Amino acid sequence: MKKILSVLFVVILLSTSVFCASAAQIDTLPTGKTTVTIDEWVYEAINGGSYWEVDEYLGEGGDIVIPRIVYDRMVTTIGNHCFVNNTTVRSVETSSPLWIVGDYAFLNCTSLESFECNFALKEIKVGAFSGTTSLRYINLEDSVVTVINPHTFTNSGIAEAVLPETCTEIKHDAFSQCPNLEKLVIPSSVTTIDDNAFTRSDNLVIYCYTNSAAHQFAAEKSIPYVLLDGSPLGDATGDGVVSIADVTEIQRHTAEFITLEGVAFSAADVNRDGVVNISDATEIQRYLAEYDVEDPIGTSCVVIS
Repeated sequence: MKKILSVLFVVILLSTSVFCASAAQIDTLPTGKTTVTIDEWVYEAINGGSYWEVDEYLGEGGDIVIPRIVYDRMVTTIGNHCFVNNTTVRSVETSSPLWIVGDYAFLNCTSLESFECNFALKEIKVGAFSGTTSLRYINLEDSVVTVINPHTFTNSGIAEAVLPETCTEIKHDAFSQCPNLEKLVIPSSVTTIDDNAFTRSDNLVIYCYTNSAAHQFAAEKSIPYVLLDGSPLGDATGDGVVSIADVTEIQRHTAEFITLEGVAFSAADVNRDGVVNISDATEIQRYLAEYDVEDPIGTSCVVIS
């Protein structure tokens, strides 16, 4: 009977070993770090083995989801160069509270169109999304990122980005060489912007708040900007609404009784031709009479600094 039980125990042990081997391959590196290969992912134990970092992706691409738990440990980090030069990954979704995106993690991932940023994301390292030419939109609003590091989006296809209210600094070349970038929302929490943060991003419009560092930066660098707490297009009087009073204000300006300047001038120049004249007043009258007008009167006003 004991022999039979011993044989059964050996069989069970062998079966378990085969199952574990098929599920994952565990290697202890000379450095003492442990890596685990499961299906299309290679993980590395970090923080004393408390969490996992994704070191390498071995799959075929498309729409992928980064796993949440591996061997009872949470996946918290996308490692340095993890997806570098991958041209098959189209979108990345995180099923766990991802904390960190490593240096050049998605460098030259030319097919990447979307990346989900969650509430726990606190750091995007240097060059993380450089060369992601298919990426058009990134919303960091729900993250706790504090710094936009150098070259984070250099040479990317980014057209619109929203920074979180935890952000305080935008470093050099963070959004450089981004020809599609037309809207960057910068909260008042940002107090430092490097002079070369937006080099060769010639279509940039900064969306910011009055007297914020971003507002001052845009004005000094002659970058078009929208004051999110400012006047709508057509609001020449600055009272927050578009009305017949704005028509009168433009007429007064045209007759040289007053001179509209700065934000008031930009708000009054509804057809964006660089001058404020009777054609702008007529356009506002048409808007008030509920005719179809070509200009986005009543919406946020772009200031051509």
